[in-house]
Amino acid sequence: MSLLIDTGALNVLQGNDGRVLSDLNNKITDSDSQLCVTHVQVDERYASFEEYNSKLSKMVEDFSEKGLSLHIKMTEITVFGVSRFGTSKLGSESQSDLFNELKKLIAECEKWKKTEENVFRDSIIGISALNYDAFITTDICLSKSMKSLIICHQDQIENPPKIIRRNPKLGNIREEIEIQLKGTS
Repeated sequence: MSLLIDTGALNVLQGNDGRVLSDLNNKITDSDSQLCVTHVQVDERYASFEEYNSKLSKMVEDFSEKGLSLHIKMTEITVFGVSRFGTSKLGSESQSDLFNELKKLIAECEKWKKTEENVFRDSIIGISALNYDAFITTDICLSKSMKSLIICHQDQIENPPKIIRRNPKLGNIREEIEIQLKGTS
């Protein structure tokens, strides 16, 4: 099973102690699963553009020291001004259309709350999530927008991921990952 988590979920996981994350990592490994993020979550959480490589190494090392292996994956679409060369794929026309639709849904949901850059970043994460078994987010608008996109475009989205939204409390994300892993056993 492949699980993609958003920035909010990544932040919540960071708050767990090493014993908890090591136990979670063992469960992920035992179920032959992967916990994944993209460069977008790393950028939002840890890095300015200039410091990216050192911050990426530091983030992976921090989680590793706490016992959790993260897999940094390429985004499925490139958006100029947001995406990083070498960490994003050139998406298809269909993915571009889905990206634009998702961007519109997120912007409508959060027009009072998010900057345009945040909407672009969430849309990139959302389009990338379409290639995973499950997507875990703490963002209610991203969750609702993803579900709407999947319903409206069932003909374009094969094997959509399970979209899971959880409150950003310390145990919720870890528990949800464990619930998803039990489904693979």
